[in-house]
Amino acid sequence: MTLARLALRAASAPAAGMVLAPRSATVRHDLWRLGVGFGAMLMAACAPPPPSAPKAPAAAAGALPVALVVDGSAATRPGAAASVATVLGDATGRRVVMGTRDPAANAALPQLAERLAHQHKGMARYDWREPRCPMQTAAAVAAAAPVAAVYHVTLDVTDHTRPAEPVDAARGVRQSWTPRETLQDLGIGGPRLVDEERIHGTITMTTFTGDKQPAPAPVAFVAFHRAPVSDRERADLGVVVRDPLKTLPPPREPHWDVAAGHLVSGGCPFLGLAVYDARVRHVRAGDRLVKTAVAAMSRHATRRVAHRAKRKATATAAR
Repeated sequence: MTLARLALRAASAPAAGMVLAPRSATVRHDLWRLGVGFGAMLMAACAPPPPSAPKAPAAAAGALPVALVVDGSAATRPGAAASVATVLGDATGRRVVMGTRDPAANAALPQLAERLAHQHKGMARYDWREPRCPMQTAAAVAAAAPVAAVYHVTLDVTDHTRPAEPVDAARGVRQSWTPRETLQDLGIGGPRLVDEERIHGTITMTTFTGDKQPAPAPVAFVAFHRAPVSDRERADLGVVVRDPLKTLPPPREPHWDVAAGHLVSGGCPFLGLAVYDARVRHVRAGDRLVKTAVAAMSRHATRRVAHRAKRKATATAAR
């Protein structure tokens, strides 16, 4: 045997006092560890998904839908109204129809105003849009379509960009996706930035049962993103409104005659008359509600003309 082979054997020999496990035992141990890891992976893959939010029981057949009006700076993002509508449908168990804040979008309202102007003297001077009506949006929607309730969701968003903090990782701020972000993590090319997206607003539910209206549900939501943030990374408005919607009562079927009377007496005579005309019966001159609404509109129009004349006279005298 050559000296080189003797040196190689000496180098590979175990040191004195070292105990080596049999090769078969080492292989068995490695296979056991591999099996445990593979089993854990299978358990994680086969685990049931987390429970989703429970849906409201489906409304009875023939139940009226609910209407949704979404506005505010957060509502301008793509798919915002559709996302809120999906969550509202799950929460109420009813079909959702989209509404608008503009009363003029309902062609029946200016037609009714024109008809009243021909039937009643002085009605042409009345602003049938009733901008001061506290239930203007809901009443205009109800006059356009029979709905059990109107949900007016107003959401505004503010963004604030700041340097990242250690706690942001626990808030779900994503890790580096681009070379630039990786360099920022290393302290090169500027600090790592985080965008704070704050969404605030209210959900106002209007019913037509004649009962007291539920208090608006406040909305306050904060999301943290790695800056700059793309539109697809921003908060889903459906997720934003899901919990506030749970604080509102379920909608009930309306009593249109009672609701119309409350609108007339609550400072919305024309819209109350429009709801009555669309949901109860066509307006007839002899109806008591019609007489009450027309009288209220006539008084308002008269005061408006007198106020305008007084203001004009004051301006003329000041010259």
